[in-house]
Amino acid sequence: MVTKKNTLFIFLLFLFFFPAYAIFNNAIIFLFDQLFVGGEISKLFNYNYTGNLIGCLEHAKLYELQERTNFSITNAILSTAFCISLIFWLMVVMKKNFKSNTCKWISIFMFSFFLYTSLDFFIVVVLNINVLDFDYFKANYLITILSTLTMLLAGYLFLKSLDKTEKKQLFIFVITASLLSAIVWFGRIGPLVLPI
Repeated sequence: MVTKKNTLFIFLLFLFFFPAYAIFNNAIIFLFDQLFVGGEISKLFNYNYTGNLIGCLEHAKLYELQERTNFSITNAILSTAFCISLIFWLMVVMKKNFKSNTCKWISIFMFSFFLYTSLDFFIVVVLNINVLDFDYFKANYLITILSTLTMLLAGYLFLKSLDKTEKKQLFIFVITASLLSAIVWFGRIGPLVLPI
Protein backbone atom coordinates (compact mmCIF):
# COMPACT_ATOMS: atom_id res chain seq x y z
CA MET A 1 0.00 0.00 0.00
CA VAL A 2 1.34 3.41 -0.99
CA THR A 3 1.22 6.06 1.69
CA LYS A 4 2.36 9.67 1.70
CA LYS A 5 4.94 8.74 4.32
CA ASN A 6 6.32 5.93 2.12
CA THR A 7 6.42 8.18 -0.94
CA LEU A 8 8.14 10.95 1.02
CA PHE A 9 10.72 8.45 2.33
CA ILE A 10 11.53 7.25 -1.21
CA PHE A 11 11.84 10.80 -2.50
CA LEU A 12 14.09 11.90 0.39
CA LEU A 13 16.21 8.75 0.17
CA PHE A 14 17.01 9.30 -3.50
CA LEU A 15 17.42 13.03 -2.94
CA PHE A 16 20.56 12.02 -1.03
CA PHE A 17 21.70 9.59 -3.74
CA PHE A 18 24.75 11.45 -5.06
CA PRO A 19 26.18 12.51 -1.69
CA ALA A 20 25.79 8.90 -0.53
CA TYR A 21 27.31 7.62 -3.79
CA ALA A 22 30.37 9.87 -3.33
CA ILE A 23 30.81 8.81 0.30
CA PHE A 24 30.36 5.12 -0.62
CA ASN A 25 32.98 5.24 -3.39
CA ASN A 26 35.42 7.36 -1.37
CA ALA A 27 35.08 4.92 1.54
CA ILE A 28 35.88 1.92 -0.67
CA ILE A 29 38.88 3.72 -2.19
CA PHE A 30 40.11 4.73 1.27
CA LEU A 31 39.66 1.18 2.59
CA PHE A 32 41.73 -0.34 -0.22
CA ASP A 33 44.29 2.43 0.08
CA GLN A 34 44.83 1.74 3.77
CA LEU A 35 44.64 -2.07 3.59
CA PHE A 36 46.74 -2.79 0.51
CA VAL A 37 49.00 0.12 -0.42
CA GLY A 38 49.64 1.89 2.87
CA GLY A 39 48.08 5.25 2.03
CA GLU A 40 49.73 5.74 -1.37
CA ILE A 41 46.44 6.55 -3.12
CA SER A 42 45.72 9.30 -0.59
CA LYS A 43 49.02 10.92 -1.59
CA LEU A 44 47.91 10.99 -5.25
CA PHE A 45 44.21 11.84 -5.11
CA ASN A 46 41.75 13.96 -3.19
CA TYR A 47 38.61 12.26 -1.98
CA ASN A 48 36.16 14.37 -3.93
CA TYR A 49 32.47 14.99 -4.53
CA THR A 50 32.36 12.75 -7.63
CA GLY A 51 33.51 9.69 -5.70
CA ASN A 52 36.01 8.94 -8.49
CA LEU A 53 39.75 9.16 -8.89
CA ILE A 54 40.37 12.17 -11.14
CA GLY A 55 43.48 13.41 -12.98
CA CYS A 56 45.65 12.12 -15.84
CA LEU A 57 48.99 12.48 -14.03
CA GLU A 58 47.48 10.89 -10.94
CA HIS A 59 46.19 7.94 -12.97
CA ALA A 60 49.65 7.44 -14.50
CA LYS A 61 51.11 7.30 -10.97
CA LEU A 62 48.35 4.91 -9.92
CA TYR A 63 49.25 2.52 -12.76
CA GLU A 64 52.91 2.69 -11.69
CA LEU A 65 51.83 1.87 -8.14
CA GLN A 66 49.73 -1.07 -9.37
CA GLU A 67 52.68 -2.45 -11.34
CA ARG A 68 54.99 -2.02 -8.34
CA THR A 69 52.61 -3.73 -5.93
CA ASN A 70 51.38 -6.28 -8.50
CA PHE A 71 47.82 -5.50 -7.36
CA SER A 72 45.12 -3.91 -9.50
CA ILE A 73 43.56 -1.43 -7.12
CA THR A 74 41.11 -0.21 -9.75
CA ASN A 75 39.79 -3.71 -10.44
CA ALA A 76 39.58 -4.49 -6.72
CA ILE A 77 37.56 -1.32 -6.09
CA LEU A 78 35.23 -2.04 -9.02
CA SER A 79 34.75 -5.65 -7.95
CA THR A 80 34.00 -4.67 -4.36
CA ALA A 81 31.45 -2.03 -5.38
CA PHE A 82 29.81 -4.51 -7.75
CA CYS A 83 29.65 -7.25 -5.09
CA ILE A 84 28.04 -4.90 -2.58
CA SER A 85 25.45 -3.87 -5.17
CA LEU A 86 24.89 -7.53 -6.08
CA ILE A 87 24.19 -8.41 -2.45
CA PHE A 88 21.50 -5.73 -2.27
CA TRP A 89 20.08 -6.84 -5.64
CA LEU A 90 19.82 -10.39 -4.27
CA MET A 91 18.04 -9.06 -1.20
CA VAL A 92 15.37 -7.46 -3.39
CA VAL A 93 15.00 -10.38 -5.79
CA MET A 94 15.11 -13.22 -3.25
CA LYS A 95 12.81 -11.61 -0.70
CA LYS A 96 9.86 -10.38 -2.69
CA ASN A 97 7.67 -9.80 0.37
CA PHE A 98 9.50 -7.36 2.61
CA LYS A 99 7.88 -6.71 5.97
CA SER A 100 8.72 -3.08 5.40
CA ASN A 101 8.70 -1.34 2.05
CA THR A 102 11.47 0.84 3.51
CA CYS A 103 13.93 -2.08 3.51
CA LYS A 104 13.17 -2.83 -0.13
CA TRP A 105 13.79 0.77 -1.20
CA ILE A 106 17.02 0.98 0.81
CA SER A 107 18.20 -2.20 -0.96
CA ILE A 108 17.29 -0.71 -4.35
CA PHE A 109 19.11 2.49 -3.32
CA MET A 110 22.29 0.54 -2.51
CA PHE A 111 22.05 -1.51 -5.72
CA SER A 112 21.75 1.75 -7.63
CA PHE A 113 25.30 2.81 -6.71
CA PHE A 114 26.88 0.42 -9.20
CA LEU A 115 23.96 0.91 -11.57
CA TYR A 116 24.92 4.58 -11.77
CA THR A 117 28.57 3.62 -12.39
CA SER A 118 27.39 1.34 -15.21
CA LEU A 119 25.14 3.98 -16.75
CA ASP A 120 27.97 6.51 -16.57
CA PHE A 121 30.35 4.07 -18.28
CA PHE A 122 27.90 3.33 -21.09
CA ILE A 123 27.15 7.02 -21.61
CA VAL A 124 30.89 7.66 -22.04
CA VAL A 125 31.10 4.75 -24.49
CA VAL A 126 28.12 5.97 -26.55
CA LEU A 127 29.37 9.56 -26.65
CA ASN A 128 32.85 8.47 -27.72
CA ILE A 129 32.04 5.41 -29.81
CA ASN A 130 33.67 6.87 -32.93
CA VAL A 131 37.09 7.17 -31.22
CA LEU A 132 37.04 4.02 -29.07
CA ASP A 133 38.68 0.88 -30.32
CA PHE A 134 39.12 -2.70 -29.19
CA ASP A 135 42.11 -1.72 -27.02
CA TYR A 136 39.86 0.53 -24.92
CA PHE A 137 37.51 -2.34 -24.14
CA LYS A 138 40.44 -4.69 -23.61
CA ALA A 139 41.95 -2.28 -21.07
CA ASN A 140 38.53 -1.79 -19.44
CA TYR A 141 37.33 -5.38 -19.70
CA LEU A 142 36.21 -5.63 -16.08
CA ILE A 143 34.01 -2.53 -16.02
CA THR A 144 32.59 -3.52 -19.42
CA ILE A 145 31.58 -6.96 -18.13
CA LEU A 146 30.34 -5.74 -14.73
CA SER A 147 28.41 -2.84 -16.27
CA THR A 148 26.71 -5.10 -18.79
CA LEU A 149 25.81 -7.56 -16.05
CA THR A 150 24.51 -4.74 -13.83
CA MET A 151 22.26 -3.43 -16.60
CA LEU A 152 20.83 -6.93 -17.08
CA LEU A 153 20.29 -7.26 -13.31
CA ALA A 154 18.55 -3.88 -13.23
CA GLY A 155 16.25 -4.94 -16.06
CA TYR A 156 15.39 -8.17 -14.24
CA LEU A 157 14.76 -6.30 -10.99
CA PHE A 158 12.48 -3.82 -12.76
CA LEU A 159 10.50 -6.45 -14.64
CA LYS A 160 10.25 -9.20 -12.02
CA SER A 161 10.67 -7.66 -8.56
CA LEU A 162 8.74 -4.40 -8.71
CA ASP A 163 4.98 -4.29 -8.79
CA LYS A 164 3.02 -1.75 -10.83
CA THR A 165 2.91 0.81 -7.99
CA GLU A 166 6.64 0.52 -7.30
CA LYS A 167 7.43 0.99 -10.99
CA LYS A 168 5.34 4.17 -10.92
CA GLN A 169 7.18 5.34 -7.80
CA LEU A 170 10.48 4.64 -9.52
CA PHE A 171 9.60 6.75 -12.55
CA ILE A 172 7.94 9.59 -10.67
CA PHE A 173 9.87 9.90 -7.41
CA VAL A 174 13.18 8.05 -7.76
CA ILE A 175 14.19 9.56 -11.09
CA THR A 176 13.01 13.05 -10.12
CA ALA A 177 14.79 12.96 -6.75
CA SER A 178 17.96 11.53 -8.33
CA LEU A 179 18.03 14.29 -10.95
CA LEU A 180 17.54 16.92 -8.25
CA SER A 181 20.28 15.24 -6.23
CA ALA A 182 22.67 15.41 -9.19
CA ILE A 183 21.89 19.08 -9.86
CA VAL A 184 22.27 20.15 -6.24
CA TRP A 185 25.24 17.89 -5.39
CA PHE A 186 27.34 18.39 -8.54
CA GLY A 187 26.30 22.00 -9.09
CA ARG A 188 26.46 23.43 -5.58
CA ILE A 189 27.02 21.43 -2.43
CA GLY A 190 29.51 18.78 -3.59
CA PRO A 191 32.25 21.17 -4.76
CA LEU A 192 31.95 23.10 -1.48
CA VAL A 193 32.08 20.04 0.77
CA LEU A 194 34.49 17.74 -1.13
CA PRO A 195 36.35 19.85 -3.74
CA ILE A 196 38.55 18.28 -6.39
